[in-house]
Amino acid sequence: MGRDLIVGRRGDSLLGEVLERSFAIRTAFGPIRVETKGITWVHLKDSPDLDQDEIWLKTGDRLTGPVEPRTVRFRTAAGETLKVPRDAIHSIVIGGGFRPRARGLG
Repeated sequence: MGRDLIVGRRGDSLLGEVLERSFAIRTAFGPIRVETKGITWVHLKDSPDLDQDEIWLKTGDRLTGPVEPRTVRFRTAAGETLKVPRDAIHSIVIGGGFRPRARGLG
């Protein structure tokens, strides 16, 4: 199972695996479809610090513009498959190497 993380608009987070194979974004260069495995993170607008959606790629490239999906299919670490509404998502971290039982700080 992948180690992806969805962070919600209220600070909630879910560890698991993004099931979408790709994300589409309408950039200044035109529409681009990016494979999920090439993405580091996705930030969705409507947070106080963003005017538009962003996709950051593993190559270091950054794309801005509207990201397409209305929902993101996601399998939680417990194995439950969800369709998370776009409005509920602040950001998605792909392949962050998160562990369900991270060591404490002390």
